[in-house]
Amino acid sequence: MMARMASQSRHVSEWIDRRAADVYEYASDPANLPKWAPGLGSAVEEVDGHWFVETPSGRAGFAFVGRNEYGVLDHEVTLPSGEVVHNPMRVVPDGDACEVVFTLRRLADMTDEDFARDASLVQADLTRLKHLLEGSEPSPGRAPEWAGSVRIGGMNTKPVNLTEALASFDDVYSPRIVARMNDYDVRIAHTLGEHVWHVHEDTDEFFLVLDGRFDIAIRDAAGVETTVVLHKGDTFVVPKGTEHKPSSPGGSILMFEPSGTLTTGDRHEGEVPGNVDSTTGHELP
Repeated sequence: MMARMASQSRHVSEWIDRRAADVYEYASDPANLPKWAPGLGSAVEEVDGHWFVETPSGRAGFAFVGRNEYGVLDHEVTLPSGEVVHNPMRVVPDGDACEVVFTLRRLADMTDEDFARDASLVQADLTRLKHLLEGSEPSPGRAPEWAGSVRIGGMNTKPVNLTEALASFDDVYSPRIVARMNDYDVRIAHTLGEHVWHVHEDTDEFFLVLDGRFDIAIRDAAGVETTVVLHKGDTFVVPKGTEHKPSSPGGSILMFEPSGTLTTGDRHEGEVPGNVDSTTGHELP
């Protein structure tokens, strides 16, 4: 009898400053999915006790395990193709806070880049869940993450100095999220060297050059390439569905794009250079 090859897994987690019971109660309600996991589906519907989500590939079924006192949020997604994907997920208590852990399973024929992309998207969803839940009452006994700032309608309005934020990290093409507005991130990044040809199929991408020079090579449908040269203070929007490749002799930029947008796009050409971080953005240090 042939032994079954173990599938590769990756644990993606986020610490949340709310009681485990509160997080479990919110996350276990399928009606809340579009608020914290828009990558899974843009809308949900309950039909005869069964939940469905609208995904880019079509309608998919969604079901959590039965309610339990152990924080188990395992769920199954029935894809439009009929394939069923099981996703282990836990809410682990940590005093008055908790850690949410999602086990990402590598599917057959999935490339390293696809696996990394899925991990980034899951991390973005868990981070969004964190911000949603910490936007209400913080856990007693802990100083909230936004101490000293003002909360208006769940939004953190503490000012962020971009010069200081840029000075807090050195990585290039590895954006930090400095603000969120509706379902969008405001990100900043250092730039140096070549990026990678890539495309965002469903969203435009806004750039503001904060310092130095930033070039964007554009490739049209006929394969003709042109380069837009930007200097400090210049802005440019790359339309959705447009192949482009940034490069820079050195500088810094600000970007405005939907939360969960991957820096290397929905698809890219060739290997991702070592100086490019394929990510949906990092929190400031």
